Amino acid sequence: MFGFCRDIKYRTEVIGPTLLAAFVLWFTTDGRAADYSLAYGIRLNGMRDTGILDQCNVEQPCVIRSDRLGLVITVRASGPVTWLANVRISYQGTCCLFSGGEDTHISPVGTDLISIPIYEGKRRLQNEAVVNIPVGTLWLAFARK
Repeated sequence: MFGFCRDIKYRTEVIGPTLLAAFVLWFTTDGRAADYSLAYGIRLNGMRDTGILDQCNVEQPCVIRSDRLGLVITVRASGPVTWLANVRISYQGTCCLFSGGEDTHISPVGTDLISIPIYEGKRRLQNEAVVNIPVGTLWLAFARK
């Protein structure tokens, strides 16, 4: 019994400073310890744009604005257990959509680069089959802080 108590005391001493540091980190970041950076690349109709958004928060929209390409892309990552990226694209006219005429794409977030094809054509309204023309690609890379 005495040896068991000694182990508990040792663990308390080791874990105590770790918990304190975690609490200080949580307190100083307003509870958003799962922040991430987002690097992106866009190729659309022969033009390219790249960038990094450094202040993205889980469950909050992180907005990519490409004035050069006339695109606004909103990325909302959810987590922290299973990370998913909900990507929404906004554009005027017939471009730009994701597979099947959707303006939203959901993808799992891992350590790999996410590649999402961009299409031009018709938005799906109900259950119709939509075949659009590929015009580019969106690449996303997430780095957890």
